[in-house]
Amino acid sequence: MGKGMSATLFMGDANGNIYIAKKPRWRALGSIFKESLPTELKPYESWTYLDFRREKENLSEEKLNLLRSYFNHLKELTIEAAFGEIVYMKVAARLFPISAQLPVCFLHIESETDEPLIISTYLPDFNEFISKKVELILGAKVESAAEWDYRKKLSRADLKFTRHELKLLGKLYCLGLLMHDWDLVNNIMLANSGCIGDSETAKKISVVDGGNKFHFGFGGLTCEETALENRVFNPKAKRDDSPRGFNFTFPFDTGVFLTLPRMVIPDLFDLNDLDFVQGFLEMIEEARASINSQPSCIQMAVREAFTHITEDSDKHIKEQLRNRNSTLLNHRYYKGKERSGYILEQILHGRLHSLEKIAARLSKGDTVAQINQETQENYYFSQCW
Repeated sequence: MGKGMSATLFMGDANGNIYIAKKPRWRALGSIFKESLPTELKPYESWTYLDFRREKENLSEEKLNLLRSYFNHLKELTIEAAFGEIVYMKVAARLFPISAQLPVCFLHIESETDEPLIISTYLPDFNEFISKKVELILGAKVESAAEWDYRKKLSRADLKFTRHELKLLGKLYCLGLLMHDWDLVNNIMLANSGCIGDSETAKKISVVDGGNKFHFGFGGLTCEETALENRVFNPKAKRDDSPRGFNFTFPFDTGVFLTLPRMVIPDLFDLNDLDFVQGFLEMIEEARASINSQPSCIQMAVREAFTHITEDSDKHIKEQLRNRNSTLLNHRYYKGKERSGYILEQILHGRLHSLEKIAARLSKGDTVAQINQETQENYYFSQCW
């Protein structure tokens, strides 16, 4: 199973159940605050929250007061991102009960370090069939995204997907677009997603990592902050066509852009195959059916995520997560019942509606390029550059 860049370990309980525990990456001060970091704090720009926690006893009271709010912000970003992964799995499970099997995830906060742990049930039949095909072609695993700068460029045809696998691929693509999952297949070994069981007969797709989803962008930044590095969105940004670049990154909102960023195989999710399109359309229909049968299913998933914080998590942080007045979580975004505004439920509803309109346009002969052009123009002009 692909573990990405996060520290991962296996755990077991008294009943013989196996779990995977993942520690999210802590971001450095300079990588988040960039140019806005005050000059007097530059000596600490390589520090993470864990560095600050370890060294704060050696800091003067003046320095401690200067740094505390910055590093608390880093801590809150990391904890929210971990909680967001629990929400991701819950929402996906509610929207796609027929086509997807997701791990059951829990959030644990270590009392001594404030470190979040994402604890997931182990799926023994999880099959990263895309990643396996890549490894078979290359003859070895790729250890970093930078390796793709000099490795042979692959196409979807090289992976020789069967018709059934293409249908599974279409389902994964739809899930990735709806949930704004930029790491659906990572830019190292195309890991993180696959199916349950043999890819020739599998009925369910699966995703085991939700690190870059919803409004969470690359490098600990929001999607909107990440999109500022996308030249199409921000004319002042530098263009970078590598699998580590920021092309095709856009804010998390109702308009769906059909190209996922950092694709090692650029045509992996091309809508030019009938079996692929069938899987894509079936997922759209399933999500709509789930909402029609239970209009509050997304809110139910969010509420369930709040119950999946372990009992022995740090008591103070657990209270912060559940307190509507805390700065740790924007409760209006996650739990908001309003019909308008920047609210997770409303954005996902809007993205599903966008996908339905896109499906109708594709059936009439409109191209992905045409649709993407309109979407990027809408995002570009909404910024009033």
